Amino acid sequence: MNMMKRRHLLLVSALASTVVSGCGILDPNREIENELDDNYARWIERGPASYEYRLTQLCFCPPEHTRTYLVRVMSGRVLASRDAQTGAPPPVGYQSRTVPDLFAVLHDALSQDADKIDVVYDPQLGYPTRMTIDYEEQAADEEAEILAEGLIAIQP
Repeated sequence: MNMMKRRHLLLVSALASTVVSGCGILDPNREIENELDDNYARWIERGPASYEYRLTQLCFCPPEHTRTYLVRVMSGRVLASRDAQTGAPPPVGYQSRTVPDLFAVLHDALSQDADKIDVVYDPQLGYPTRMTIDYEEQAADEEAEILAEGLIAIQP
């Protein structure tokens, strides 16, 4: 193969690699990150500043941390959180989250290069309604699933 053809082949190879990786084929997290950014922009544009929703965090943690809690957010801050069945406050150490906090969990999983991230977003408002994160597929008990359901806007 002459030198000119070889250079052309190397250039085509490099361009193909750039195009493929830019599409997320070689980097699956790029597609997840792009989807996350698009949905976060949708939330910023359409999401209410004050809302209530049901938050369930499924993990290998104490049972009271895996119950469903009603989270009330006013002007972007968690105002209150209570057990959806009993009305009791969450246990000490329980982290009630705003919708931007849910996006932060996903960003954190991406920055930690989690082995598997699955997310379902609300088609109208863009917030994550279900996210499953497996930080290390070969490890046990470090997976997490978060459900955010029934979000309704409320008056401040």
